[in-house]
Amino acid sequence: QKQIDFLDKNKDFSLVGTLCKYLDVATNKFKEPTVFNEKYREYTFQEILSKNPFTTSTVVYRKFLLDNFLKFHNQNKKDLNSFLDYTLWIYFSYKSKCAILNNITTVYRLSPTNFSQNPALIKRWEFQLYFYNQFKFYIAELPNVSQVTINKATYCKAK
Repeated sequence: QKQIDFLDKNKDFSLVGTLCKYLDVATNKFKEPTVFNEKYREYTFQEILSKNPFTTSTVVYRKFLLDNFLKFHNQNKKDLNSFLDYTLWIYFSYKSKCAILNNITTVYRLSPTNFSQNPALIKRWEFQLYFYNQFKFYIAELPNVSQVTINKATYCKAK
């Protein structure tokens, strides 16, 4: 409800997430998120290009922007057959403001069975390569993204 209230009061924002705790299933210990002093933290397009700050299970967004994204994606699906949640965040942050509320609302389990954390090096590499190709495709398709922004984000991804 806090996220819906936030979007109702802040029409210039299209996506809002929250903080989450991380549970390492191997050690059964929690990792607390870094909280901030403000009620929320806004993330810019460039920040989101460089690093995905959102935990998918905490995200709420405006439906019209999802509809716009799906139209955009369908026009380009000859080049890309699927997309990740992160590509939504890139697109949404390009079109509007995005934020994370300073509230913990979920727990994310860190496990070797998670696709993105698979202990097999080749599986992790395949995931990262797919992730990177998604990133490259969408930034190439968004108009007016400066080369400096793309270079900075690409550097962060490669790092």
